[in-house]
Amino acid sequence: MLARAGGEILGRNVTVPGGEIDLVVDFDGVRTVVEVRAVVAEPGPVAADPVAALDDVKVALVRRHAARLGGVGRIDLVAVRFWSRGADVHWLRRAG
Repeated sequence: MLARAGGEILGRNVTVPGGEIDLVVDFDGVRTVVEVRAVVAEPGPVAADPVAALDDVKVALVRRHAARLGGVGRIDLVAVRFWSRGADVHWLRRAG
């Protein structure tokens, strides 16, 4: 999805001091850190939400990792919810 949108994947599971960055992607010269959150859930009123898994604590952690990488212009989120019949994928730009 990110590559189809013009992104160049620069790295996957990139290790930085104190942690790991899921994806580093270049979008027209903007180095972007992408946090990927996934859940397995069935539809319903209490279905798990991968976006909700990106709370303030996790956002702060991703920002620290991005700062350690350096040169990051944006933080995005890719949220994946796996269902028994497929998956929903949402890309939230500037999520962090």
